Amino acid sequence: HFFAALFNAQPMGFYSLSTLVYGAQRAGVEVRPIDLRASFWQSSLEASSEGYALRMGLRFIKGIGERERLLWQAAGQPGEDEELFDYARRLGFNSGALEALAEAGALACFGARREVLWELAEPGLSRGETLALSTAEPDPGFHRLSAIEGVAWDQRRSRHSARAHPFALLRPSCDAAGFLCAGALRTGVDKSRVRCVGLVICRQRPRSASGVVFVTLEDETGFINLVVFKQVYERFRLLLRGVAVLAASGRLQRQEGVEHVIVHRLWEPDLDAPITPPGSHDWG
Repeated sequence: HFFAALFNAQPMGFYSLSTLVYGAQRAGVEVRPIDLRASFWQSSLEASSEGYALRMGLRFIKGIGERERLLWQAAGQPGEDEELFDYARRLGFNSGALEALAEAGALACFGARREVLWELAEPGLSRGETLALSTAEPDPGFHRLSAIEGVAWDQRRSRHSARAHPFALLRPSCDAAGFLCAGALRTGVDKSRVRCVGLVICRQRPRSASGVVFVTLEDETGFINLVVFKQVYERFRLLLRGVAVLAASGRLQRQEGVEHVIVHRLWEPDLDAPITPPGSHDWG
């Protein structure tokens, strides 16, 4: 209930929607993706074996606004046996809004995302015309999105993904490269040398900190706090300002139950899959 209210109050506060969704999942909340047959405009609660699950709402899809909300409420949900072409015409969205639904995975009840996008490209569909192709086209045979591609599409179109954290999917390769996750850092040896990687969700440079920059990374297990002293910041200034997925090496420091990595080096990791970052909050 708390997270449903928090999501529906966005935009607000310190963290992005994406970070809040991953935080809810780490807290044990089942978060279900946007689905035209199950979602409301706002996030909502659904019965589950654990009590409640949280279903993400249509309002989070980029390219869907007040006009589409009214059209969708008038059309209602698609029927169990209704074809995509018929429902799209009844819905009355323009081509851009239909593509937004498909790319966000909201039309999963009609098929995989690439196939749905292909069907939505039929001439006249978004204008409500009756024109249809006179002969059946062969199946284009699109590859299904990989798990990491699905997360990237979610992030690009709806600023979050309920399916997985990208670093949960990349963890085997990160482990092989010697990157410790946030959970491992919490039990790491104080003053040991470590390597870590994550999404940049916050950069802060308080005027009272004598040029020290504080960076927060996020992976599937939580947050990693980086402390970048002035001389290191000057070496990696451009990288630190412009990169949304960051790798760091340095020394682990534990004080009063909080872990920080005192950074010695920063670089952009060579990941073998696409990541669409949620964006960061930057001050100073």
